[in-house]
This record gives sequence, C-alpha cells and structure tokens, in this order.
Amino acid sequence: MTSGYGRSVLPVPPGTPLGGYAARPGPSTGVLDELEVSVVTLGRLVWVVADLPYVNADLAGAVRLAVLEVAPGRDVWVSATHTHAGPETSRSDDTSLTPARWLAEVPVAAAAAARTAVAREREVTLSVRRVRLSGVGGQRSGARPRRTVPVDVLSFGPPGRPPLNGPGHAPSGGPGSGGPYGVVVVLPVHPTVLGADNQLAGADLAGAVRRALGA
Repeated sequence: MTSGYGRSVLPVPPGTPLGGYAARPGPSTGVLDELEVSVVTLGRLVWVVADLPYVNADLAGAVRLAVLEVAPGRDVWVSATHTHAGPETSRSDDTSLTPARWLAEVPVAAAAAARTAVAREREVTLSVRRVRLSGVGGQRSGARPRRTVPVDVLSFGPPGRPPLNGPGHAPSGGPGSGGPYGVVVVLPVHPTVLGADNQLAGADLAGAVRRALGA
C-alpha cells in the first residue's frame, strides 16, 4: 500500500468574516495560528481535510475536480476540521452556497497539497489503534450517554515494521529513522476551545493536536 502527505497554508486576511458563532462581535482582526488544507493519500484514496467550519456541496465538488487534475482516477474525500475560528464558508443570501473567495482559493490549496502528497507517496505499513479519552467530554444525549471519547490513530510506517511503538502509545521518529512516517488522528469531539469573543483566525483544537503530534 502506498501513502503520501501534503499541506498548503490557507491565508485569512484581517477583516474576514469568521464562521461558527452568530454572536461574534466582528470579523477577523488577525491570525492566531495558520489554517491549513492537508491531504493524505492511501492507495487510490485522496483525503482532503481543510481548516474550515464546514464544507458545502459546491465547495466539495470544486475541490474534488481540482484534486483530480493532479491525481486522476483517484477517489477523493473532502472534509473540514470544524474549527470555529475559520472563515465563514456559507453565503449570507444562501447558506448552501460557498462565498466566491473560498470557492476559488480552497480548491487551489487542495490541489497543491495533493500534488505534494502524490509526489511523496511511498510503500507503507498501516496500523490502526483505538484508545479512550476521558475527562474532556462525552456523549451529550441518549439514555446512557458515554463519558469517554474514542480516538482512532492511523499510523504509517516502513513496510514490514509495526508503525506504533506499542498499544496506545504515540509514535516517534520519521523517514530514515525506522520510525513512523506519520499519523492521522480521528478525534470525534466538538473542536471548540476558542469562544464567540475570539476574532483571530485559527485551527482551534485541531491545530493544537497537530502541533502536539509534530513536537
């Protein structure tokens, strides 16, 4: 199985309307941390993850077409981190449509990230582990709501070697070290740390997790 990774920065200039909160006092005044459009390839799959509140169908379609230009014949998934400090991705006159700026810029960033990911593809061993995270949240509804959060960690390492150091442990190392090449973390929580009073663009919890993994 082959896999590769690429990323592009998504600039958010001051004065950009931010999504996520109706009660926000105004548009962005700066950037707390860079927003990204990341791409992971896994076999014929190209998975695009953007630091956006959400992705409308028109934007998903535009991203898919742009990615297929650099990775023809692939299956393309498009998703958002659901940051509440990203640009508003719904038009005020029709919330099912994406503002022209992001309908143009996000596909370009996705295609650039996909081009890098495809160029970096290599043979890998894939490992999947699930751990339970407690003390940070849980299920908010249901007759017997869960008090823990399942965290799935996909680790990509050299062929023939276990990508993870051990059950539930974070990977270390990188290309040339014999350690994992990289990881994908699926963390199913509402990723909002920054509140409605925040006017700085940023990736919120998803960005903090990425920085921690890369430390």
